[in-house]
Amino acid sequence: MRVALVANVSPQANPYITLFQQAVQPYCAEPVPLVARLTPGWALRQARPGGIVHVHWVESQIRPQPWFGASAAGYRRLIYKLGHNRLVHPARMAGELGRLALALALARRAGARLVYTLHNLEPNFGAGYSAGLAEAAHRLILAGADAIHVHSQAAARAVAARYGRRRAVFVVPHGHYIGQYPNRLSPAEARARLGLAPADFVALALGQIAPYKGLESLLAAQAELGPAALKLVIAGKVAHAEYGAQIAALAQGPGVLYRPGFVPDDELQVYLNAADVVALPYARSTTSGSALLALSFGRPVVAPALDYLAEVVPPLAGVLYPPAAAGGLTAALRQARATDWSAAAILAHARQYDWRAIGAQMAEIYQAALGAAGTPLVSEGRSA
Repeated sequence: MRVALVANVSPQANPYITLFQQAVQPYCAEPVPLVARLTPGWALRQARPGGIVHVHWVESQIRPQPWFGASAAGYRRLIYKLGHNRLVHPARMAGELGRLALALALARRAGARLVYTLHNLEPNFGAGYSAGLAEAAHRLILAGADAIHVHSQAAARAVAARYGRRRAVFVVPHGHYIGQYPNRLSPAEARARLGLAPADFVALALGQIAPYKGLESLLAAQAELGPAALKLVIAGKVAHAEYGAQIAALAQGPGVLYRPGFVPDDELQVYLNAADVVALPYARSTTSGSALLALSFGRPVVAPALDYLAEVVPPLAGVLYPPAAAGGLTAALRQARATDWSAAAILAHARQYDWRAIGAQMAEIYQAALGAAGTPLVSEGRSA
């Protein structure tokens, strides 16, 4: 097989795509390229009969490239603002959507097969005015792809309910991150770096600081429990400035350590090894790399019982609470504090999400998309 991965993400910021690339490489006749954007020019030059064009995060394909950077000064700053105002930015997105539609059509015309991995039903970037065009991009690729890959049964049901797509939808889980990041620090060393005491019960919220993460509810729960019962650490890049300012204001209370900013790979171990639990009070979730990251460090998860999270976080690996229940998050944190967690059991659970197995299952999906002879080992709507 010949496979090209299309993903407009930084492998340094999100190692998922690199791990995915390595997982499918053994089943491909040529090196698997990673292409940032699917453009008509690329489709004309590179799409070939019998090839697979595998798109990830379609919403990022229609996000316009910035005109200069957000930190630009002078006339460059003016041009940057012009490209991101509420009139020009959607128009540019619409243009990118048209270019994507043409590229997909040209790839199909050249004889390539299209596979799409749906990571998010809702876009996790930008302001609300991008949501309609991101929805259009999803509908475009979900209607035209030869195979759809999702990470959970819950996501497969959501795709069917929202988009009516039931044909050739395959479930292959998100892989773990065991061994992907440095992990040399002991819990005592990690806590010392953050100024936390050995006896503290520490909950960690790690990753992008954005409204869907529900961090305000976590801060409210910490305030209710009090600093003697719970220390809270929030660390990650601020994706939405207004929300970041809101969280910064709420994080002034005692027992809260707020560290906004991108967390380098080597620093992840500081936060994860200092934590007793990782809190993920999401308002919504289709896939959570953060949950797999926590499990990959042997840390239990506290999260709402959303369908996807219920599939990957069994009782031995965390506490799930009813999302709509008043005080549910606070009660879950109390339960987590009273539980004697086994890091070894959590790691054993995480290891089942093995990238080698994922690569083999994806190869079967590619064969199904190509119409290869034989019965696929991966059936529609469930993993092998």
